[in-house]
Amino acid sequence: MTMEPLKLDEYLSTRSYVNGYCFTYEDRALFEVVNKNISNYSACYHVVRWHRHIAKLSKPIKKQQPVVCKQDKIVLTDMSLDQTILNVLEKDGEIDSLGLASDQNVDHQKLI
Repeated sequence: MTMEPLKLDEYLSTRSYVNGYCFTYEDRALFEVVNKNISNYSACYHVVRWHRHIAKLSKPIKKQQPVVCKQDKIVLTDMSLDQTILNVLEKDGEIDSLGLASDQNVDHQKLI
């Protein structure tokens, strides 16, 4: 996905990720394009916000790696538990910590 800076800024004005509620290969690919020409986007608030957010994700994902959203559940893959919780909150607006701990196969204490 490549767009003119202002069109991309408008597109990202209502999104945290390029496609859906999860970090995907599309985010990483667009990040690489934007990162090479970051000065072209300096006046684009939403692109800069998105760029900072994607840059802070610790591990890039591979094209063949499964997406972290599956059947209305966010599944922990290479993503940190903190990012998984943020994704659930963004998607649902609230969190069922016991249910999420069970889905993620982690100790409930790590979530609270």
